[in-house]
Amino acid sequence: MRLGDVVVTAQKTAERSSRVPLSLTAITPEEMDALGAKGIEDLARSIPGLSYLPSSGLGTPSIAIRGIASVVGDSTTGIYIDDTPIQVRNSLFAGSANPRLFDLDRVEVLRGPQGTLFGASSEGGTIRYITPQPSLDAYSGFARAEISSTQGGDLNGTLGAAVGGPLIENELGFRASVAQSHVGGWIDRVSPDGKQQLDSNINSGNDTVARFALAWAPNERLTITPSVYYQRVSTAAPSMSWRGLGGTAYADDTAGWAIEQPSRDKFVLSSISAEYRFENFSVKSITSNFYRNYTRTDDYSNYIPELLFRVPFIPGLSGFQEASNDQVTQRNLTQELRFSSNGPSRLTWVGGLYFQRATYNFTQSVAGPMDLLLKTVAGVSVEQAFGVPLLPGDVAYYGNTRTVDKQFAAFGDVRYEIVDNLKLIFGLRAAHTELEYRQFANGPLNNPPTAASGTKDESPVTPKFGISYQLDEAKMLYANAAKGYRVGGVNNAVPSACASELAALGLTRSPTTYDSDSLWNYEVGGKFAFLDNRLSLNSSVYYTRWSNIQQLVGLPSCGFSYVGNLGSATSKGVELEAKARVSDHLILGLSASYTNSQFADDVLGGTLAGGQRALIARKGDELVGVPKWMVAANLQYNFSLADGYNSSLRADYQWLGPYVRTPSFGVTGYDPVIRDASSYYFLALRATTSWQQWETAVFLNNVFDQRPTIYAADSVLSPNSRSLLAQTSLQPRTFGISLTRYF
Repeated sequence: MRLGDVVVTAQKTAERSSRVPLSLTAITPEEMDALGAKGIEDLARSIPGLSYLPSSGLGTPSIAIRGIASVVGDSTTGIYIDDTPIQVRNSLFAGSANPRLFDLDRVEVLRGPQGTLFGASSEGGTIRYITPQPSLDAYSGFARAEISSTQGGDLNGTLGAAVGGPLIENELGFRASVAQSHVGGWIDRVSPDGKQQLDSNINSGNDTVARFALAWAPNERLTITPSVYYQRVSTAAPSMSWRGLGGTAYADDTAGWAIEQPSRDKFVLSSISAEYRFENFSVKSITSNFYRNYTRTDDYSNYIPELLFRVPFIPGLSGFQEASNDQVTQRNLTQELRFSSNGPSRLTWVGGLYFQRATYNFTQSVAGPMDLLLKTVAGVSVEQAFGVPLLPGDVAYYGNTRTVDKQFAAFGDVRYEIVDNLKLIFGLRAAHTELEYRQFANGPLNNPPTAASGTKDESPVTPKFGISYQLDEAKMLYANAAKGYRVGGVNNAVPSACASELAALGLTRSPTTYDSDSLWNYEVGGKFAFLDNRLSLNSSVYYTRWSNIQQLVGLPSCGFSYVGNLGSATSKGVELEAKARVSDHLILGLSASYTNSQFADDVLGGTLAGGQRALIARKGDELVGVPKWMVAANLQYNFSLADGYNSSLRADYQWLGPYVRTPSFGVTGYDPVIRDASSYYFLALRATTSWQQWETAVFLNNVFDQRPTIYAADSVLSPNSRSLLAQTSLQPRTFGISLTRYF
């Protein structure tokens, strides 16, 4: 038996992944099921060059490809559902939406800049969630139930179903799916001293995902496909535990939060595509509207005392509660008109026009009895301390930022076979971007009130050059050089309370805006199949130069930060994917990557009082949150349990190497407590049996109950005293069973 080859649309035309001259991984539904994957966080451990780290705020995830990582500024990774971009500008409060992995045709991870075809933000690469299209001639579907138990936590479960097929044979078809999942939680809430349990399994959550699509083909040339995709993810509390850094001791998987911290992330994607196929080329229009509403509450009950008095707890005021209520709304209106060649030819091409209007609105309101806190500790009121009283509703800080990003672009990608099997590749995207912004902040913690507004226009051009050579039907070599880009943006105003920290950087005020950054990536790779396609090997080597990087500059003592352009960096590495069918029963898989991303030069701030200049980035420092090494291996043994009963046993092992969470000693933002993150591994086992149209699976995830500290921050709880650490880890050992009925 041979290994399969996935058909992808990574270059906006359908082709076998082994014929695409770039580094990519395509994950099929069968592989997602084998990994027990629910989101990209479960896939990332096995995909070369991809890192997924909850690395900002209270666990907002950061997705990076090839070390091109940043938790602020515009996204460095393009995230698409079919042909619609859904990524958002990074912030400490909300990253991009995270689609759940249910009823997908595949997930494509494209490594390296994809700016020619996918535009700004696809700087390090692009992740594409591809949904199944309605069939006009055959019915298919499945129903699934799953239940599992997490060690030290509650039960988890999933119920879902998908069905599709023709309503009118060869003319009208549909696809519908819906799933509901529950995560039971495993973190307990304790008293501030860690001695008394107050609540159990507080980080429970629920996911709902639903999709409906129609395909209408009034004739053999025209297909119109409207669809609606809905997702709602809610959690009762973040999956973060506490660790005392001296004095108070907290048991594993416990946290001393003073208030509930619910969050809800909901989006609706409505789209309609229309494709007309002429004899020699096709025209496709994609119109989409993506709306997202994300709300969450963060516990500032420790943070506010830290800012004011440099201690997280106030004796005699143990019941003090302060909340930050945050809301993000996002609306992306996108229109693409695409033209592409049809059929085999020496000259193949794809090109088109693109427009997007992305509106982003962020509101933060910090409220609580701060007046009581100040009177208890300092004997003064808020008005006496800050010169202004609390805003209505005991609001100590209110901030609102609204941005409108517009992009207009023309793009094209051409491949020409100059001699048999040798192709030249050229792509170009010319765009014009417009950013409008408006900000306002008020309250005692931002006195006097600040306001700003303005516009920022840019006209980026992102070319791509490449060459590919098909050695034979199963072997290809390629080389690419491509430019990536992300637009600049605007900073929230920093109040006068931060003057001393700004002065330590040699600044009198924070920058109002920050500029775009860009990179060039140079890549050589090959895709090979041997032994009658029983062995496949894909590998690539790359070098990336990233300039004018958008990075966070923190001002922890006053609780604010800004985004600056911090010099340049390089990222170089190797990626490898191999799969072997050793026998009719045994399949082995291996993925590995090495990513070395470093600042290429020193970045200095303004001149300090002593005549020296603040060091904001150091040459040779690793970029934050990027493991150098990743290795994933899997083994699957297929056998027949009885006549008509096909079974398999599978083991998946994943190892991530060490990385850093902060800059090095002497650099702004250095924190010795949390800087170094250790390597860790993850092992999952799965046994599957299928008969007729049924399939059952028994699985054990995190077999050895590994509990590494993946994300850690003392700035969340104790930015000044550094006495408390908030951290995330892997979900504890989880055992479960699933039952699927296919039809």
